[in-house]
Amino acid sequence: MTTFDETEYPMLSVLIPVYRWDPRQLVAEIREQILQAGIPYEIIVSDDTPHFEEPEYQQNLALLSGVRCFWRDHPLSRSANRNFLASEAAYNYLLFLDCDGKVNSPVFIRDYIKKMNPDSVLVGGTLYDSIPPVNRSLTLRWIFGTHREQIPASMRNRDPWKSFSTFNFLIPAAIFHSIRFSENLTGYGHEDTLFGLQLKNRGIPVIHLDNGLVHLGLDSAEVFLAKVRESVSGLFYLQQTGLIGPGEASEIKLLRTAASLRKYGLLKVVHLIYRALRKPLEKTLLGKHPRLYILDLYKLGLISQFG
Repeated sequence: MTTFDETEYPMLSVLIPVYRWDPRQLVAEIREQILQAGIPYEIIVSDDTPHFEEPEYQQNLALLSGVRCFWRDHPLSRSANRNFLASEAAYNYLLFLDCDGKVNSPVFIRDYIKKMNPDSVLVGGTLYDSIPPVNRSLTLRWIFGTHREQIPASMRNRDPWKSFSTFNFLIPAAIFHSIRFSENLTGYGHEDTLFGLQLKNRGIPVIHLDNGLVHLGLDSAEVFLAKVRESVSGLFYLQQTGLIGPGEASEIKLLRTAASLRKYGLLKVVHLIYRALRKPLEKTLLGKHPRLYILDLYKLGLISQFG
C-alpha cells in the first residue's frame, strides 16, 4: 500500500455544509474527479436542516467509500457548521463547497491541486447559468448573482481579500484552524466578509482562480430580500461589536456610504425617505423587472435605520 507524507503531498478533505438541498450529484462529481486525480481524500457532509429522521440521501452516500455524513435535529449556524466540518477533517487541505453548487469543469479538482500552496488560500469563484430562470420569482437573485458575484479572477485579484467568498474555496487546514469562522454570527451573511478581513490582517495571500461552481440554489425574491435584511443587520452587528474596526468598515461600501452620509447629517434624511418609499422599493424588487440600483437604495435604507 502506498503511503503519503501529508507535509509533501496534497491530501484533501472536501467539506460540504448542507441546508435544505440534496448534495448527491455534487458529491458524486467531486468524488469521481478526485479518484481520477489519485490523491488521498475524504468527503464530509454536514446537514444543518432540522430533521425528524435521517435524510434519505445519506443512505446512498454512506455506500460510497471516503464519504461521511452528519445530520442533526437542532441546526447550527452557517459559521458553526463549517467549523464543525473542519474539526472532523483529517487532511492538510480543506475544500469548502456549498451544497447547491454544480461542477462546471471536468478538471475542477485538478485545477485546484495544481495551485495548492501551504501558505495561500484559493477561491474558485461563483458562476450562474447564462439563461434567466423561467420562474420569475428567481429573477432578482439571478440578476444579483450574475452581475455582482460572477466576477472573473482577474478582477477579483485586484482586491483579493474583499472578494473572498465561502461558496467555493480551498484553504490549508493549518491556516483555517488559526482563524476559524466567527460563531458570534448566528444569522445570514457576512461570515465571508469577516473571514476575508482576518486573512488580510494576518497577511495571508488570497488567490482567485477561474475555477467556479455554478450556483443552482436561487432564492425567491421574497426569501432573498429577507436574507438581505438579515445580512445588513449582521453587518451592523459586526461594526458595533468591534469585530469590524473603523479602518475595515471604510473598505465596505455600504458602511462607507453610511458613514459619509452620517458625517454630513444626511443619514437621518435617508432614513425618512426610506420609511416613505420602503413599500414601493420592495414592490419593484419583487416585481417582473427588478433593478440592482433599487436593491442598493434598499440596503442603504436598511442601514440608515441604525442611525
